[in-house]
Amino acid sequence: DELDYKVDLNDVRLDITRVMTDILQLDDKADAEARRILNSYSNAPREGSPEWDIMYQKHFDEYMNKQSH
Repeated sequence: DELDYKVDLNDVRLDITRVMTDILQLDDKADAEARRILNSYSNAPREGSPEWDIMYQKHFDEYMNKQSH
C-alpha cells in the first residue's frame, strides 16, 4: 500500500538537513567561543587536562544556554 503524504518527502529531507546544519554550526560556534575564552587566560590549563576539559565544558554550555534564550 502507498501512503498519501501531505508534504513532499524531499522537502522533509531538506528541512532535516537544514536543521542538522544549523545545530552543527551552533556547536562549532560554541566550541570556538569556549576555546577563545580558555586561550585568553594568562595561566590557561593545558588542553586535554582534566581542568581544561571541565572549564571547556563550562564555557561551551554557557554559550549554548545563551543561544537558547
